[in-house]
Amino acid sequence: VKDEIVIGWTGTFSSMHYLKTIENILVNISKIRKISLLVISNFNYKNDKIKYTSLNWNKNTEIQDLLKIDIGIYPLINDDWIIGKSGLKVMQYMALGLPSVSSDFGNVKNFIIDNENGMLAKDENEWFEKLIYLIDNFDIRKKMGINARDTIKRKFSMDIIKNQYLEILKND
Repeated sequence: VKDEIVIGWTGTFSSMHYLKTIENILVNISKIRKISLLVISNFNYKNDKIKYTSLNWNKNTEIQDLLKIDIGIYPLINDDWIIGKSGLKVMQYMALGLPSVSSDFGNVKNFIIDNENGMLAKDENEWFEKLIYLIDNFDIRKKMGINARDTIKRKFSMDIIKNQYLEILKND
């Protein structure tokens, strides 16, 4: 079991405001648990209230960088723009077998089963509670990561998607 848990977020400068929505939660958690924040992005993240690492996103190191994460986060703001987002960031965490906590709206509700292959948080209290729960429970993190990877393989693998497209074309 690791001494320090790495909570990770990946995104661009234009989506940084989503991360900002849970920064205070992460700061509060850092006061009672040994965590660090890993930000993988196209900007230099700074926060003097929490231990963090800021990595420049790079297609050649993206997988290795994401694998440094123990818990992925996908905070969002509930607005019309979000309804059209695919949830690709959390799907990346899932494909790599990483447990995650996501905001409880938008497309993620179509593939995350709360407490099984990821966690969904409705408000700041749930973000705090669910992150603490994952930080404190290595076995749950591991099981959730396995379930997450299995979900991606069952629902979103190339063969599955190919067959869905072929079925659509066949019936047209």
